[in-house]
Amino acid sequence: GLHELVSADKFTLHAPAETTILWIVVVSVMMLIGIVSQPHIMEVCSTGKTEFEGRVGFTYGNFIKRFCAMGWAFTGLIIVAMVASGQLPALGKREEAFGTAIRVLLPQGMTGLMFAAILAAQMSTLSAFMVAGSALLSRNLYGRYLKPSASDQQVLRVGRWGGLLVPALGLIFAFMVEGVAEGLTWFWAVSSLTGVFMWFGVLWKRTNAVGAWASFLVMTVIWVVLGPIGARLQGLFPSEQLLGLYADKTQLPYLVFSYLPAGVAVLVVGSLLGSVLGRDTDPEALRQFHLLLKTPVGREEELTKQGVNVVYAGSTQPHPWETKHPAAVNVGGFLIGLAFALIILGIVWLLARIGA
Repeated sequence: GLHELVSADKFTLHAPAETTILWIVVVSVMMLIGIVSQPHIMEVCSTGKTEFEGRVGFTYGNFIKRFCAMGWAFTGLIIVAMVASGQLPALGKREEAFGTAIRVLLPQGMTGLMFAAILAAQMSTLSAFMVAGSALLSRNLYGRYLKPSASDQQVLRVGRWGGLLVPALGLIFAFMVEGVAEGLTWFWAVSSLTGVFMWFGVLWKRTNAVGAWASFLVMTVIWVVLGPIGARLQGLFPSEQLLGLYADKTQLPYLVFSYLPAGVAVLVVGSLLGSVLGRDTDPEALRQFHLLLKTPVGREEELTKQGVNVVYAGSTQPHPWETKHPAAVNVGGFLIGLAFALIILGIVWLLARIGA
């Protein structure tokens, strides 16, 4: 609900509680949908020696980051309070809050340590994005569609240029958006556009390329017209009232309600139509895909016996819980994860009530 720090002794709360809760719920749904479409997620989840390690590491590594997020949030609230009480001058932009906190709250010598920590965190994330982005450009686009006969050296060269292109595009984007909050809403929306058909591809075997492309294109058009890109196009078409209708980040729930249900409906109809037109996914490829999903790490010999071309067969054994109690791992893991999430929410609620 805190949107602008107007002056040293005044700031305003614009959004009522019910609107804020709706915004949080919608963003949570967007993240659940879009997380599977981010290219680095496959790298993160598949680096464990077993599937169990991948599950636990990814899930509870994210919970650790949520604890860190509590610190970031309360640091911002501390700066808000200091500005409101007159201890600090008004901030020009909300993005100045974190830098101001580093300068004002940390003792001498700790500022450099904080910057080193920030750079380390950014470099680890950006390097993963650069590798994933360059691999997508070189192997999935260039090597598959533009030049299938390309040699390894040519693909490597394209991958290196791709590693430069990805951060360059990110830098350009950073100067295009007004702030971090707006940039996040862009990323959440774009990832949800592709996350819908990825979830359907796993959960509904009748999903095919026709439905996936139709869903993606319809959602993209709606998002472009009603969202932040539409607001930028409004100057070219001033009579078009729909352009940028939900462009403001506070209107994000209504933007999501505009394109997400339409995308799901189009995906289902498009996939059924694709089946009628004979554009279903190759049954053998579909069978192998679901076998790969259901077979735990360490049991690659089962895949080989069923005709799946295993790229890499590890030498580790699956966790006994995975093989002996798979249902308990799935259901129990979800319930334990839910309990941790509720604990984090409870801690935030208790901290927010300090001094109330």
